[in-house]
Amino acid sequence: MRLTQDRILSHKKSADANFKFPMCPSWFQGRGAFGGLLMAQAIRALNSCDGLESKGMILSSLSGSFMQSHQGESVEIEIQPLRLGRGTHFIQARLYDADSIVADFTLTLSRPRQTSVASSSPTMPEAEPFEKCLEAPAGLVPAFVQHFDMRMCPSLIRPKDSLCTMWVEPKSPTKSPYENIALSIDALPPTVFLHAGPHFKGGTVHISLHFWEASSKVKEEGAFLVQSRGGTRAEGWLEEHQDLWSASGEHLASSTQQIAFFTPSP
Repeated sequence: MRLTQDRILSHKKSADANFKFPMCPSWFQGRGAFGGLLMAQAIRALNSCDGLESKGMILSSLSGSFMQSHQGESVEIEIQPLRLGRGTHFIQARLYDADSIVADFTLTLSRPRQTSVASSSPTMPEAEPFEKCLEAPAGLVPAFVQHFDMRMCPSLIRPKDSLCTMWVEPKSPTKSPYENIALSIDALPPTVFLHAGPHFKGGTVHISLHFWEASSKVKEEGAFLVQSRGGTRAEGWLEEHQDLWSASGEHLASSTQQIAFFTPSP
């Protein structure tokens, strides 16, 4: 069975703040569901929750932990407001497989703020155009990649520097830019994969995802440029940093992941 992005993000409402989403092996990453999909499903559940006063709010961040791999035919998500302030809302999204917790996220909503403090954002790297880049090789990518058009940027894939850069375009994008970003920013393999290849065994334990632009500035369709950089690697743990830009060069999001090795890397 193969469910499109729009279908995998559809849901049934089982209670005021409980939602049931379908799952299928075509969205798996190794032993369980793709983490970017679980984040997108949490965002969809949040946006479908009745009675949550968030008018004028934008989604600022999503952070949380993946506690176990999910291999079931569905996932249930419970939405719980933690604090609803005048300027910021903190919302919990807890994901279940039957009675077991799969993941636990905190989503932060906030009102746009004007500030005179100088700021800057990472400049989009000079990557080859999407059309001239190579497709990700078959056989070296997890199942969920079939739902994306992923192109490798040869000049910006440098194993010695733990650097990997790809164009990522969802094949069936949704109307929510936040969902599309959550799916795309987590699509790249860990940079250690450049060294270890299929011998690498690991999984994300924690992720922090930050959205830097309002949704009105993000198009529903089109490719994102995603760059992943390897960080600290010690005691069986790896830290990875990702940045995501629109095709026009706007820095839209960034994330940091902590990845646990299942077996020692070569």
